Amino acid sequence: MTHPTLIRRDAQTSLLPTALALADAGVPVLPLRAGKVPFGNCPACVGNACGGRPNMKTPGPCVCPRPCHAWAAATTDPAVITSPPWAGAWERAGAVAYHPGGAGVTVVDLDDADAVTWAREHLPATRTVPTTRGQHWIYRGAMESRNGVRPGVDIKSAMSYARYLGPGAGTMAKLPDVVRALVRKPSVIRPPLAAVSAPVPAGGGECRHRSPVFLERGIAMAEQRITEARSAVHATVYRTFLAVLSTHGRCGCLTDRHVARLFAAAQGKGESPRHCTAGWVTALDNLSHLGPDLSDLMCCIVTGAETVKRALFTDGDVVRSRYRRPLLLTGIDVGVIRPDLAERLLPLRLERPRVRRTEAELWAEFEEALPVILGSLLDLTVKVRATEADIPTDLRMADFAHLCAQLDAATGFGALGAYRASLDDLNDDVIEGDLLAQTVLKHAAGIEPGTEVRMTSAEWLHALTQLYTGEDFHPLPKGWPTTGKVLSDRLKRLQPVLAARGVLVDWGRTKTARYIEMTRPTPPPPDQQGEMF
Repeated sequence: MTHPTLIRRDAQTSLLPTALALADAGVPVLPLRAGKVPFGNCPACVGNACGGRPNMKTPGPCVCPRPCHAWAAATTDPAVITSPPWAGAWERAGAVAYHPGGAGVTVVDLDDADAVTWAREHLPATRTVPTTRGQHWIYRGAMESRNGVRPGVDIKSAMSYARYLGPGAGTMAKLPDVVRALVRKPSVIRPPLAAVSAPVPAGGGECRHRSPVFLERGIAMAEQRITEARSAVHATVYRTFLAVLSTHGRCGCLTDRHVARLFAAAQGKGESPRHCTAGWVTALDNLSHLGPDLSDLMCCIVTGAETVKRALFTDGDVVRSRYRRPLLLTGIDVGVIRPDLAERLLPLRLERPRVRRTEAELWAEFEEALPVILGSLLDLTVKVRATEADIPTDLRMADFAHLCAQLDAATGFGALGAYRASLDDLNDDVIEGDLLAQTVLKHAAGIEPGTEVRMTSAEWLHALTQLYTGEDFHPLPKGWPTTGKVLSDRLKRLQPVLAARGVLVDWGRTKTARYIEMTRPTPPPPDQQGEMF
């Protein structure tokens, strides 16, 4: 466990000799900065962009000469320890650390008096080293590292580091089974598997199976892949389901019994029936309300989201998980749409069917038309991607707008115009659901084109509030800005929508204060036919 520690400057002069002495004894060492943590990665290794060192959990090609990647940089080579890339780290170092697993030992880190008392009652005596608040008990033998195996107790061995605090006292004992048992996961008793059903493709395509053994072997391999998954279980289940469908789902040989076997394997790894069924389709159905948190999350997913967490069994490495995919939303009325989400939406209004059909009839017709649909889409994709078109520079989703322009150039469908019209409809929806936007447009209607109106945020709030309440003093609606800062933030969200309606909002500052500027641009003069000669 890490706690800030004050290191005396005169103590740092002995760190390098101590490190060399440990390395000579076969103990891999590395420098620690103030706070008992390793030095950060260099620019080439930040975010594990280099791929990591060969001795890490996921081996990589990194041979960085600096003490990057925490415990993985620990070494017994004196040439590396005294090299110029390490010299700067030793000058700023606050302590010496070592890799217990590399030295063939395990450190039981006892962080407080209660943990020490527990160790004396349950662990065999061994070499002990006093720490700031507790003790290090060192055993001969390496094992898996894990923090928090019990209150105040950490296990430091493989893929970890420990601060060197001296040789300690006592004879080092062999690593006991009671310490190894601390990191073993208790057996989990899972509830009985729930029955799960999902639609199996109706088939009708050409059978690619040479014999029933081929299909059985494919299902068995899929079960094995799910069962042996050690990480990213949900992603493994999803990919396996898709692989089975693409290989065995077109000819009709895949039965409910085969699908049930896959579901049983997935549930055995902790996936719920809902997760298993969601492995076929990802969508948000029948939405009736879009809150701010859900709206922001959708924007992140469509544009691209990323999470950064500390890598397991490391102290300085991180793991980045990126996620980007299209979303399918359905709903009769989703309520007020925020402007940033509206710019990322492509609304499709479906016609009400005049003739209702059963689900079996619908799927049968779809399976019959599917080859034509896929072939037509592939042909159209090749044709559109081979067509050159200018990229619209006024739309936020420029990639999709460029695709629409290519589609228009190849087919003349008018897709870009339809996309602009759909965005215009969404802007109307945003304005109709936002009383502040309506008030701003009402105020801007009284501004002469080409005239700039500058006021502070507080003055704008006072002016807009007076305009909304009017002479009859209408009560302010829920969510109306209460401070200039809140108004400024709301206007930043509404800026694209207001600009689409001919009202430009900008921010600036003078020597005395910040201001918000509102402008109505001057309309361009009508086109005039000039003389040719």
